[in-house]
Amino acid sequence: MGPLHGVRVLDFSMVVAGPFCAQILADLGADVVKVEPPRGDTSRLLGPPFRDGITPLFAHFNRNKRSLALDLQREAGSAAARRLARDADVLVHNFRPGVAERLGIGYDAIAAENPRLVYVAVSGFGPDGPYADQPAYDMVIQALSGFMSIQGDGAAPRLVRGLVADKSTGMTAAWGALAALFARERSGGPGQRVDVPMLDAFSAFMLPDVLSDDTFLPPGGTPAPRLDGVYRAWETADGHVVLLVIEDRQFDAICRVLEREDLRTDPRYAGSCSSASPTAPSCSRCSSRSSASGRPPIWSSARGASASRSLPPTTSRASSPTRRSSRTGRSSRPKTVRRAACACCAARCASRRRRVASPAARRGSASTATRSCASAASALRRSPRCARPACSRASSPGAPRAARARRGPGS
Repeated sequence: MGPLHGVRVLDFSMVVAGPFCAQILADLGADVVKVEPPRGDTSRLLGPPFRDGITPLFAHFNRNKRSLALDLQREAGSAAARRLARDADVLVHNFRPGVAERLGIGYDAIAAENPRLVYVAVSGFGPDGPYADQPAYDMVIQALSGFMSIQGDGAAPRLVRGLVADKSTGMTAAWGALAALFARERSGGPGQRVDVPMLDAFSAFMLPDVLSDDTFLPPGGTPAPRLDGVYRAWETADGHVVLLVIEDRQFDAICRVLEREDLRTDPRYAGSCSSASPTAPSCSRCSSRSSASGRPPIWSSARGASASRSLPPTTSRASSPTRRSSRTGRSSRPKTVRRAACACCAARCASRRRRVASPAARRGSASTATRSCASAASALRRSPRCARPACSRASSPGAPRAARARRGPGS
């Protein structure tokens, strides 16, 4: 018994996107009745292999469903479908716009008899627009979305060899159905129509992580790494491996595994802050940032994902001991000061603040506070593992100034 136990779903959809939506609801416990034409769902024919009139494609997207055949082009079949819809909570179809209305199961006709129905209509391009009447298949949506251009090795566009557009649309439709059911139950009101265009669903699912160079306007700065240099298989003596290195500790680890300790100290691969914020102060190590052409190929492919990280200015307590006010004689807490550090130094400082704190601070002594970032940076400069010099102040007029730790009286 799943969370959707007691929810009845009518599935008039065929092939993948709509049936996948209804299958997700079935997996969550809904009672799903699949309504097929007399010839059956098209996916029953998309084989081989065949077994007992079922293909793998049909089996993978129609589990946990009951099945019924109705000829919606006949009045008797259409009337039977409307009777079933009177007691349904969700109806799913993937007809082109206008087809459901001609078959007598359009939203207005069904909602008039069952106003609490959640009506999910999956289509290629939505209920209106210049492409509304056009059929759509997975590869057509992949092409129109622009996602094919980033596949392959930078030559001809390539399709993803899987039904990614259909499946992402099915998941989006399931989320929409669940949201509409939740809204209906919470408000106690009617259901609603949920339109899910394949082009919109697939674009929203696939494009955000590949639009780095087009996210900020106007574009500029160091371009994002090409995905074909990151998402790739590396040939070895006995097969292929995949790996992703985005942090310094991971780079150190892969160098040890490959027995290339010399690369750990190679200045060409030093640090991961190749593009810090233009308004943040940068250390001399980071100030030697070079263009992509100045980096070895491994930088843009194996470590490019971490190149765009930067940390915003953060607040820290000054490390001075508690001071006594000259006017009131009362103890006052150290003031909160602003500090700004480059991405690499701030990350190192944050990770080692507890390590460089004095034993008294670890025991919770009120007289000794954990050292601030400035003190931690000083300790890191003396560390044999860190050759990073001190953070210099920003030369940009709009940049926040690096704050020094305040010192108490007599220090």
